[in-house]
Amino acid sequence: MKVRWLVLVMACGAAAAHDRPSGRWTVVPLMGPAVVGTFGGVQPGGFALETNSGSRRVRWAEVAWVEGAAPKEANGGEDRIWADLSGGRRIVGTLADAHQQDVLQFDATVAGTVSVTLDETRVLAFPRRGDDPADLLALTPASSGDRLWLRSPGGLDALNGLLLEVSQEGVVFESALGATTTALRDVAALCLESVGGATGSAAAVDVLAAASDGSLWRGPAADLLGRIPVDRIVHIVPLAGRTALWTVPFADEDPGLLFERGAVWPARRGRSVLGGPILCGGREWPVGIGVHAPSRLAYDLDVTGIFRARVGVTVGGRVRDGRGSVVFEVRGDGATLWKSPVMRRGEDPLDTGAVLLKDIQRLELLVHDAGDMAVGDRAAWLLPLISP
Repeated sequence: MKVRWLVLVMACGAAAAHDRPSGRWTVVPLMGPAVVGTFGGVQPGGFALETNSGSRRVRWAEVAWVEGAAPKEANGGEDRIWADLSGGRRIVGTLADAHQQDVLQFDATVAGTVSVTLDETRVLAFPRRGDDPADLLALTPASSGDRLWLRSPGGLDALNGLLLEVSQEGVVFESALGATTTALRDVAALCLESVGGATGSAAAVDVLAAASDGSLWRGPAADLLGRIPVDRIVHIVPLAGRTALWTVPFADEDPGLLFERGAVWPARRGRSVLGGPILCGGREWPVGIGVHAPSRLAYDLDVTGIFRARVGVTVGGRVRDGRGSVVFEVRGDGATLWKSPVMRRGEDPLDTGAVLLKDIQRLELLVHDAGDMAVGDRAAWLLPLISP
């Protein structure tokens, strides 16, 4: 089988990550209150955190997640390409001048040089002015083979076949029309068939890191912190041994319910219920589940551990009279384990704290309207995790 390679060359190499300001981190532990400080360097099994009371060692095994202070960066110019990869990874970059057969080279802002095969690439998106990259990344793939989404005056057209090459000259794609070359400006996205490309040892996948350019990186914590500039980190989520609920299938086939004039708003992973980014508390959250009250997300898990998340009413869409108020609830086997006060649009996300789960067969995450009708009750479960 021909192995196709995708090579990304980032503008900031590994050494550059240590030449930038470190930024401020909020470390949310599995148990107890959050701790605020400055990243002080990688240590075995964790990292140093410089706080007002001195330096302290933090072990990844004790961390639910880390929130960085990096602001969201603009999507950049129209030559920026978004690549969704297996394992929940995402890389953002621009196509470089040089290229080789079956190799793509990108210039981006984080993480140095990265090489991946196209066999583990799921989608390549080519956003233009006015496009939301997430919309392009969510385009429907072919039932078999690759799919090329082309721009046309009437919208987008799909062409099924096999990707042969991507370069600055365009996309070479083989279909029923033969092998054709399409200029990048006319391409919206490429959905590639999954052929089981390797993603590395599962034991080596320690954390998920979200960067300010919209990219998502997964790998050993020490490696990622040596490559990604610390002041461009938005979130770090340890995944080893954890259950990341934003990746777990729902027990119910369709968790969406009827509300707001009979409209159906199904839950969305990594997006708000309206389909845009999850905006809550004045920042964007790349990891979470967007819903609309009343909502019930059910999971069949058979689990003992600690659940922790942040919750809040999301911003986006038209809302009259400042509406948007909900109550969050966590249930285990029908019993209430945690319940929030009434939360309103514009408030900061609330930390659930450590919710203990003991031999829970079915976990339910519910969002209720606050008794004032469900108009504008768009909410999100942010970073919902279960740790052993």
